[in-house]
Amino acid sequence: MLDNYLREATREGLLKIPEGRNPDFQYALYSAQSAYARSGAEDLGDLLVQLLIDRAKVQERDLKQIILNESLAVAPKLTPDQLDALSLIFLHRYFRFGGVESLADLHAHLEEFYFPFLDGASRNYSAYQHLEYVGCGGMSAVELESTKPFTQQYAGLFTKGFPESELNMHLTAGQKSGLLIPCRRDDSMLQIDAVYEESIDELCNRLGIDPLSLPRLRQVQVQNIMRSEEVEDDLTKALPWIAEFFRLWNGTAMRVMTLTSVGTIIAHANIKRKTGEDIDLTSWL
Repeated sequence: MLDNYLREATREGLLKIPEGRNPDFQYALYSAQSAYARSGAEDLGDLLVQLLIDRAKVQERDLKQIILNESLAVAPKLTPDQLDALSLIFLHRYFRFGGVESLADLHAHLEEFYFPFLDGASRNYSAYQHLEYVGCGGMSAVELESTKPFTQQYAGLFTKGFPESELNMHLTAGQKSGLLIPCRRDDSMLQIDAVYEESIDELCNRLGIDPLSLPRLRQVQVQNIMRSEEVEDDLTKALPWIAEFFRLWNGTAMRVMTLTSVGTIIAHANIKRKTGEDIDLTSWL
């Protein structure tokens, strides 16, 4: 594991910074080596290397450094199926893909980020109890419906559209052509040319539409949103494997589990380990 860490640290230029001589970091490195030596699991070794790389980048003692230190201590207490479950919970409950302009974009992101964790994620309730016990998350009294993140985050992809009469506001011809497009799902209807909610704000600003119209525009975009079962059917037709994800979410404690900062950091490291993609955690830490 140490060789892997030194190789990655060299590649990222981390051996040139003084953090490696910090007693706190040296303790974290020693603890990670000890945990790996006890386990011998290559997956754990790779995860600990990723966490150590993230820890080496934080030179000031702040909250992120404390959370990373705690994550290095907690990660060896988790099994691979729990790591994959954490990753899916983070991706589905908290994360939104940027740059999505079409259903094809969303499908590609789901293939890249959800699919690698699906088979491995735990189906056992005790695994989620243990995640709660070690401080990675907590069981909420409120369930998150399996399709809610899709319809909330990407409303422009899952609306059935509206007739022009339903808009009920004065717009110039130029504003209409810049704001409205034929509905992606029913070209007899219209929809706002925005996947994300904040994109509606940007459109209005660019087109000179009165900001007081924003609540109405947001309302018409989401008031004809697809029902949960329609979203499931739609995504399953394009991605047959995602039917298993919906079964997993609805049939396990995933649907009620929220993550702590430690759970988020570990999920992030596991996502990067498996996909190679480095998600920006600034919004969460």
